[in-house]
Amino acid sequence: MENAGRKTKVAILGGGVGAMSAAFELTSEPNWQDRYEVTLYQMGWRLGGKGASGRNAAVCQRIEEHGLHFWLGFYENAFRMIRQCYEENARPLTEALATWTEAFKPCYEVNVEDHVNGEWIPWLLSFTPNPDTPGDTVALPSLWEMAGTAIEFLRNLLVRAPLAAPDGPEHESIAARVESFFARARVARPQATLSTGEAILHRAKAHVDSTAACNGHLDPSAHSLLGSMVETYWLWIVQRAHDTHAAQDPSVGNEELRRFLLMTEFVIVNLRGMIADGVLVRGLSSIDEYDYVEWLTRHGASSDVSTCGLVRAFYDLCFSPYATVAAGTYLRGMLRILFTYRGGVYWRMQAGMGDTIFAPMYEVLRKRGVQFRFFHRVSALHLSDDGQSIAFIDLGRQATLKTGDYEPFVPVRRLPCWPSEPLYDQLVEGEELRHRQINLESWWTDWQDVERLTLVRGVDFDQVVFGISIGAVPLLCPELVATRPEWQAMVQQVQTTATQAFQAWYLPDMAGLRWPYWQTEAPLVAGFTEPMDTFANMDQLLIREEWPASTAPTSICYFCGPMPGVPVPPSTDHAFPAAQLQAVYQTALQFMNQSCAALLPGIADNAGQYDFSLIADTAQGAGESRFRSQFFRANIDPSERYVMSVKGSPRYRLAAAASGFDNLFLAGDWTDNGVNAGCVEAAVISGMQAAAGILGRPSAAFGEDFGETRNGTKAP
Repeated sequence: MENAGRKTKVAILGGGVGAMSAAFELTSEPNWQDRYEVTLYQMGWRLGGKGASGRNAAVCQRIEEHGLHFWLGFYENAFRMIRQCYEENARPLTEALATWTEAFKPCYEVNVEDHVNGEWIPWLLSFTPNPDTPGDTVALPSLWEMAGTAIEFLRNLLVRAPLAAPDGPEHESIAARVESFFARARVARPQATLSTGEAILHRAKAHVDSTAACNGHLDPSAHSLLGSMVETYWLWIVQRAHDTHAAQDPSVGNEELRRFLLMTEFVIVNLRGMIADGVLVRGLSSIDEYDYVEWLTRHGASSDVSTCGLVRAFYDLCFSPYATVAAGTYLRGMLRILFTYRGGVYWRMQAGMGDTIFAPMYEVLRKRGVQFRFFHRVSALHLSDDGQSIAFIDLGRQATLKTGDYEPFVPVRRLPCWPSEPLYDQLVEGEELRHRQINLESWWTDWQDVERLTLVRGVDFDQVVFGISIGAVPLLCPELVATRPEWQAMVQQVQTTATQAFQAWYLPDMAGLRWPYWQTEAPLVAGFTEPMDTFANMDQLLIREEWPASTAPTSICYFCGPMPGVPVPPSTDHAFPAAQLQAVYQTALQFMNQSCAALLPGIADNAGQYDFSLIADTAQGAGESRFRSQFFRANIDPSERYVMSVKGSPRYRLAAAASGFDNLFLAGDWTDNGVNAGCVEAAVISGMQAAAGILGRPSAAFGEDFGETRNGTKAP
């Protein structure tokens, strides 16, 4: 128990999204300073964790990211937090990105690369803009209501379907089935002008709507009727597709028909599986023991559907093309992305993630009174004698400040930014760190801490928020893992993967690189060849960098993907990071020479090889040296590895306020947070849950129970 009459001291370990969200939520509590003292301990010189970015002063203050970052339109908690942050920070409007609407722009298109007959074919998916604003929380639909939304989606597909007119006895038989639906239902028959397929979907949507208000989703007979309608509609579509092929209508493109059938079957199989497995009652987590593709196949998906770009794009989104993805987790994310986005399906940041997210959050939290201790590396957590709480925290102080607090920012075009290296002039050891090119963020650094510290419960802290990702748990918390079976199971079952990324700046614009979508909003690309399966044109960042006119690029390309099979060797393997960075470079070079021309035909010369002369290089190098001047990143450190959601693993995650130790709270996308996938929203929810645990109140996070059962009824 803490001493009565004094403030509770909260130590937050780490500075990623989860840790910062916990600090933000805790200090949003009215009169929090009367009850708490909050100190955040951060390794190195910047905040951000896996979302950190830096400005390279040696190369035109270019933005260097850990990877490709964007915010999905369903990030209700994340947007609510960042909107509040920008409002409270109240930077002058004469400064860059003073408001959140300047810092984020909605996007409506995604390009899925589909591999058909040995050829990469782009498939542009356009999402309808809506007037909603993310963070303006409204009730989420239930899974049953989302089934109705999926039916409406099928209706919209059918309106534009490249199908021949129905004819023959097969259609008469299916039409008779439709009549039986109306005989069993208590809703008026639709207009006779509707086609058979339209009539089926009309009735299916009416069935969902009429039962949604009275818990009809709990009635097995309601599921059975919806399932019958869905199967009958699919039979009708198959027959129509057969008629279309037989008609040999030259005006109907085979690719258009193929995509229509793929999309329709994809929706049908998901509905079929949800009904057959009782997901509408049992919740999405009930199917997490299956891999998503395994689950689709189990419910009759063709190989065309299970391997199509639509499915692969979601695997790429969670860096899992080489691994399984828990079916319920996958389906939850897909439903939220497709059916609950607000404004745009995703939002692009207009500077680096460090500039747009972690800089204003740091400014607000510092003004509120949070203490930041940069250059403090956590090395171990130790238990009390009874094994019930955290008694000591070992830290290594990496550098000595010359005076006062560390001031972390550099101004770039009227925007406070994190540098890509420490600001050495503020550090006693700065020149040695600069000369030896020490990476204070690396697990494998050969730099010796200048001081070893031990934080003591009751003196330096009372409550602890562990905001460091799960890849570091076995290394920093061996006592906790050894003591509790649930911790052992978590670190064994919740897997991580290293990731890789590179950024390239080009002299030609995207039209010059022959990007097919150079006249549009520059859609995100997913589902491309491994391992660099995701791509984005990031030209919006050019105005935030400081390139001289003589070498200024006119386009920026970001690529990223998984880096499978990379181990975590002992910290004494100091050569490991350089070897892995070289591996990323070689992968990127091979990718540009062998694969990238399928995306950007203009990057190849007349001989079909990568044209190095197109690269922007301030050193004006020749040949491959120009490519080497670009930015490459191997995310291999234990806390940087992406947290996957392999099948069967979500149930082993621990909740933020259920660590099993009475003064320890967990924060990060690796916890049991309702999303249970590696993303910003999951980390924000987890941070909010950790703060709620410390405050002794229920979590205020929105949507954390989506798709799960609670007290016998469906949660939103």
